[in-house]
Amino acid sequence: MGNMFLECFVKFYDKMVVGDLHHTGGNYIYPFIFISNNHILYLNRKGVQAMTEATKKPQYTMIILKPDALVKSLTGNILARFLEARLKIIGAKVVKVSRELVEQHYAHLKDEPFFDDLYEYFSGKTYGPEYERVLVFVYKGADAISKVRRIAGATNPLEADPISIRGAYGRINKKGIMENVIHCSDSEESAKREIHLWFDPDEIIEEIYPTKKVIKSNCEVIEWA
Repeated sequence: MGNMFLECFVKFYDKMVVGDLHHTGGNYIYPFIFISNNHILYLNRKGVQAMTEATKKPQYTMIILKPDALVKSLTGNILARFLEARLKIIGAKVVKVSRELVEQHYAHLKDEPFFDDLYEYFSGKTYGPEYERVLVFVYKGADAISKVRRIAGATNPLEADPISIRGAYGRINKKGIMENVIHCSDSEESAKREIHLWFDPDEIIEEIYPTKKVIKSNCEVIEWA
């Protein structure tokens, strides 16, 4: 039983970035585990957490770097912050956002009086042709949604933790629109809807949702089922 557990642990450990392995006289010392003679002698709280995360079913979440992030040259800073979550990028693209796409993404807001201003901001038209684009990413990993949202901070920049992305870089503009730098999915359901909306199946390196083959203009393509 101990050896089987050890083999499972080493298998999962190889997939994690948790520090260097030290070897001393037949004993293996991990950052949070001590192994001697192929027996696990000590597994602390961090070790249990790491094992739990390694065996969890992965979540998928979508992140959009909005035009104000590009205006402020924050792309590198933001992606570096998300490294804290130890997630895997499985999809990425640059998109010029149409009004139709904004209406679909923000379907619950399209009848609001401020929607035109929201569209101008989200499409980048507020900042000029150079910034009429967004960067979109799909991340995969254990608890991906909650990890990303914790790093992103509250939707309203004025309510966000100052050390979060939105708290550090967001603001409310003169028209009352929240320039909060990024969008991130708030649930598994919204992540699935958003990924279906923004990505085609072949733009993601893994098959994360069911797909089907259809014929369009005598050409076979892959689309979401």
